[in-house]
Amino acid sequence: MTLGSMIRAARRDKGLTQVELAKRVGVGQPTLSAWERDVQNPQPESARKLAQILDLEQSTVLQMAARSPASGRKTSIAKPFDTIQATELQTLATIALTLGGALPFDLFVEQLERIRRN
Repeated sequence: MTLGSMIRAARRDKGLTQVELAKRVGVGQPTLSAWERDVQNPQPESARKLAQILDLEQSTVLQMAARSPASGRKTSIAKPFDTIQATELQTLATIALTLGGALPFDLFVEQLERIRRN
């Protein structure tokens, strides 16, 4: 079971909507949705709140939240990498780091090498 599926199941067992749970945790509904879809994991403070509200084992939730998201989904980028400008690549790298490396690092390295050669 992934952290997202655990959160979703516990939320439903409590009869809460995503909006209701998000409000109680102090985040927006899109953030909670991303957690449930294993696109991103909650920060430690949010993970503690989730565990408390949903009656989940806090240590388990914190351990699972500390790992990379389990989705394994590739992030879709609207245009091919070979058309991305250096400034756009820097922005994407910043986003990837902000998301905890959720975007494929090897693709960034490839593109950085391509830019350095040009």
